[in-house]
Amino acid sequence: MARRSRRLPGNDHSADDVLRRIVTASGLAPGQEEAGLAFARELVATMRHGRLGTRSELPERNSVMSPPPDFSRRTKSVVAKWFRRGLSGRALWRVGEAVMELRFGFRR
Repeated sequence: MARRSRRLPGNDHSADDVLRRIVTASGLAPGQEEAGLAFARELVATMRHGRLGTRSELPERNSVMSPPPDFSRRTKSVVAKWFRRGLSGRALWRVGEAVMELRFGFRR
């Protein structure tokens, strides 16, 4: 059964328009907006189909408390791929932060 997203009053923007505004506000170099938009779409897709992973695989963590959440390997590989393709780390950070705020409602 498919879920329906709840629309907020006065918020009739498509997801692509929202991502385009996020990319525009991130301060990408001129000519890299399309690459930034592709990164944002791919990042949202990794967060849509997965949940935040854990740092349980770290060998030095032998505490009784559960480790703090971390990003999934798929999300990390998407960020690394677009960094290798030439998007700046600062722009990736800004886009990622805005997507996290949009998707999960929290900000660092």
